[in-house]
Amino acid sequence: MNKKIEKSIIYIISFFLYSGYYVILSLFFISNQVDLTRFYSIPLRMLLSVLMVFFIFKKWKTLKKSNVAIRVFILFSLLYIFKVLFSENLGSFLSRNWYEYIFYFISYAFLPFLFFSSVDLNKHKNTILNALIFSGFLLSILTVIFFKDVLLTGGVSRINLLTYETEEAVISPLALSYSGALTFLLCLYRLLYTNLRGVTLFYILLTMIASSLIFLLGSTRGALLAVLLGAIAFIYFSNAKRKIFFVFLFAALTPLIIYAIEFTGSSIIERTISSYETGDTSGREKLWSEAFQEFLNYPILGGRIEVSGIYPHNIFLEVMMATGLLGLILFLYFFFKSFLNGYKLAKHNHIFLIAIMIFVIGISQHMVTGALWGAITFFTSLGLFNSKLTYGK
Repeated sequence: MNKKIEKSIIYIISFFLYSGYYVILSLFFISNQVDLTRFYSIPLRMLLSVLMVFFIFKKWKTLKKSNVAIRVFILFSLLYIFKVLFSENLGSFLSRNWYEYIFYFISYAFLPFLFFSSVDLNKHKNTILNALIFSGFLLSILTVIFFKDVLLTGGVSRINLLTYETEEAVISPLALSYSGALTFLLCLYRLLYTNLRGVTLFYILLTMIASSLIFLLGSTRGALLAVLLGAIAFIYFSNAKRKIFFVFLFAALTPLIIYAIEFTGSSIIERTISSYETGDTSGREKLWSEAFQEFLNYPILGGRIEVSGIYPHNIFLEVMMATGLLGLILFLYFFFKSFLNGYKLAKHNHIFLIAIMIFVIGISQHMVTGALWGAITFFTSLGLFNSKLTYGK
């Protein structure tokens, strides 16, 4: 494959991986064209899927020689698609058409896992990192500009409350929080592991500030957990010099963080403390209980892919519910195999901290929200964990 084409495809896929998708989506919200978003999201996913299929096809000879986790993942994917068709045939009440589940699973999970398993992270680390940070920068700047009045007054504790107070459609607080958290962590990686000067240093610092603001506007507890896990990962995988630098950096940032929370009126601390004290799961315990009961009723191959048209807001429970013990064994195999690959690689090569940062976003989000068929950051990170084995360097 031509090197320029390869680099361009990787940049485009990485840009629209998470924050970049919401950059364009936010323009629809800003222009009050919410009803037209489907004409953007579906064609975009189709285009990205075509690019990923093309890339995977070109790299297939290399990919098929890689570790067994990829083959197990393919088996799991076939089982999940079969269960989608089976649930539809049973006449189960689903929140979407059966073909939407298959389309989204392929475009958000199956292809991203294989695509990033096909990418040489050592070679394309800057392309991936630059695309992810730039998309986060654009989303942060757009959000800050559009909601500048909210930020200046500190009058809304969580951005989705604007819908209730002003009847104005806003982008999901989950999207903003996790996008802000991912961008912040990747910028922190740039600060710790690259020599930044001049305009580049200013750009990274500006992006960190802007991404912090949209993180606080979203006020999502899972995103806060992701930032804490990311910070722990930086300390754990860094050498003594960087550990000391990180501690001093965190100490310097703490008063700024406190000020930013007060400035934006974010409720993230109150919501987190309240959850800890009261055990509040926002109704998820009922979904978790129903998903586990569905698994107990059909333990071998699982039952319906959704219970009462709602996914259980936990990726592992969803796997158990939808695919049973067989699916769980396959899922856990490629999950732990991939994660252990990434863990070992990050211990010896800081480049794989990029994948670790994407992973903490994916696991933090999809343990408490989101569906299996939409877990793009989760499957992207697992794919990147396998890229070293794919290229054998």
